[in-house]
Amino acid sequence: MTPRPHCPRSLPARHPPNGAWPVEMRADMAAAYLDYATTGQLLAAVVRGEAPRPTANRLRNGKREPVWALDAVRSFVANHHEIRSDVSAAAKEDIGALL
Repeated sequence: MTPRPHCPRSLPARHPPNGAWPVEMRADMAAAYLDYATTGQLLAAVVRGEAPRPTANRLRNGKREPVWALDAVRSFVANHHEIRSDVSAAAKEDIGALL
């Protein structure tokens, strides 16, 4: 039996004050981005495989905390819902041809 992740307390989801999602988000902001009301709901969704796992841990006030990379979260959502994009084709476009 695998150990369940420990959630010391569930915090309310928090949207960015300036409206721009940061490239790396703590659990409260990742919960808001994924439309969960609390970090506890986010944790439960991660355990069920319905939300992405944190992409890294960082040190904050002497404690390690999980963080989610915005691109990884977007990729998880796109893959989870089988959303396809032609971004890779656009990335290969020759900029010289546009000038």
